[in-house]
Amino acid sequence: MSSITSTPLPARTLMFLATLAVVAAAPWAVGGCRRPEAGQGRELPPGTLVIRTDARLGPLRRPPVEFDHDRHQRRAKDGCEGCHPRDPRGEMSLLFSRFSDGDSKGKLMDLYHDRCVGCHRRKGAGPRACGQCHRRRPPARRSWVAIRWDYSLHGRHSRAYEKRCSKCHHLLDPASKRLVYQKGKEEACVACHGARDRGRRPSLRRVAHAACISCHSRRRARKLLAGPVGCSGCHSRAAQVGYARTRSPERILRGQPDSLWVKAKGGKARRVPFDHRGHERAASRCSTCHHKTMAQCNECHTISGDPKGGLVTLEQAHHDPSSPRSCVGCHRRRAVAPGCAGCHDSRAPAARGRACALCHKGPSPPALAPVAPGPRLLPKPLPAHSKRFPETVRIHGLKRRFGAVRMPHAKIVGKLHALSSRSRLALRFHRGEAAPCAGCHHMGKAGAAPTPCGSCHPRSGHATADRPGLQAAYHRQCMGCHSRMGLERLNGCTSCHKVEASARATGGKP
Repeated sequence: MSSITSTPLPARTLMFLATLAVVAAAPWAVGGCRRPEAGQGRELPPGTLVIRTDARLGPLRRPPVEFDHDRHQRRAKDGCEGCHPRDPRGEMSLLFSRFSDGDSKGKLMDLYHDRCVGCHRRKGAGPRACGQCHRRRPPARRSWVAIRWDYSLHGRHSRAYEKRCSKCHHLLDPASKRLVYQKGKEEACVACHGARDRGRRPSLRRVAHAACISCHSRRRARKLLAGPVGCSGCHSRAAQVGYARTRSPERILRGQPDSLWVKAKGGKARRVPFDHRGHERAASRCSTCHHKTMAQCNECHTISGDPKGGLVTLEQAHHDPSSPRSCVGCHRRRAVAPGCAGCHDSRAPAARGRACALCHKGPSPPALAPVAPGPRLLPKPLPAHSKRFPETVRIHGLKRRFGAVRMPHAKIVGKLHALSSRSRLALRFHRGEAAPCAGCHHMGKAGAAPTPCGSCHPRSGHATADRPGLQAAYHRQCMGCHSRMGLERLNGCTSCHKVEASARATGGKP
């Protein structure tokens, strides 16, 4: 056998080869510092927490730890108390094995290492070496979603506590410096608890987790119906979709009126009658409109703007079309739903002056206003078929290659009338049963005999004209409505037209 002798490689060459081996084994390392693009990279489930020390303690020498909280919770035999201590009141600390973040960086490291590694050694399971927990990983995004406290969840909790609101709602009494409950002064947690701890006032994240999880775990210990205690039980989309829903949640009574006048100090416009009870039914939670506290709009939003309201004026708060919390913005979003989009999405919004009177119909200030009236929400029946309201309409203005179209006029109007009759918003703002007619007859006056489409749209459109030709107008109106409302799909010309006999004789040529 022949022997092969090798020459030792220089240390610099060995280091270069080792580096190549690491990069080849981990191709993600080259781009590991970049933020993952949408739809790319790893996704962390809600129950996986990324453990980092406080930024004030400086950077870590090793990568942060991805901790599978839900998995540890399922395997813990001593419950949450094995990692999260409880204070004398029985409230559980959100922090790991401590009540505050006052420890130094070294003490925090020793705490995690002693508790975590010590537990793994005692149970003979789990990582024990540094690199097994502190691993370099490709970028990831969390699938965590916020939980929305709606009327259904509130109603379930209210029944569980037999309507004892003091279990969750409290205020700080300035005299005694104690938390007390006051009927009619209930607020959402976010009204007092912000994004960070402030003095003795804990953050919203900390107080919500401590209060909710502590309550759920106590009820579970007593074998009572209780909510989740793990991260995924609240913060995964799949879990939220699976929550049992209350079809007709009980109204939350806080001393609010059924209806009221919307007014502003120093305002000159007519007052607006506002159906508060009807809006409660249309919304999913109070914060749909009351975005931080339950105060009235004009307490934070004034005519000239106030720092309490972010300098958003009262006019902007009610009329900003881009805001989902403003009246106009919310109404416009509902108008593009499939049942409404057929008409509303094809029309430009009404001119500002014309639209004002739809809401501002109360007395002008400074006149004293009586109690605001409730809305009239009784739909009127459609009239009988007649020359002005035909059952079918024959569209034959473009009869050439294809035959005329027999449009089921009464069927279409009946569908729009039924959709409008089920919508409180439509019943409030549609001016009579003829309002849906404007979806097609958009230049005529509601209730009047419509003018023919050809009176505005010429038979032959022009690229520079300010309105489409007659054929384009028909197709945009009809096919656009079918598409926006999710109706039967029109598969080609013959879905509506019949081919004329003369066209068949010429091979389909016009």
